[in-house]
Amino acid sequence: MKRHLNEVLENIAEEYGGNILDGSKHYLEVDIGKRAEVLGYPTLAEKYCQVNAWLIGDETGANNCSLLILLCMN
Repeated sequence: MKRHLNEVLENIAEEYGGNILDGSKHYLEVDIGKRAEVLGYPTLAEKYCQVNAWLIGDETGANNCSLLILLCMN
């Protein structure tokens, strides 16, 4: 399961990383569970339902994007 989770997180970074402008102070929030479902991992989709990955722009303008995982407990 860890390998599949890594694939989902890498996919999020690849798919959405370019959507954050260099030097931006904004972020993009992506639901890990929904992305896992799209990629065909129903077990991960259920386990990580409503857990979000935040892609944060690089304020230095170095064209980098950080991926931050937030675990939200209900």
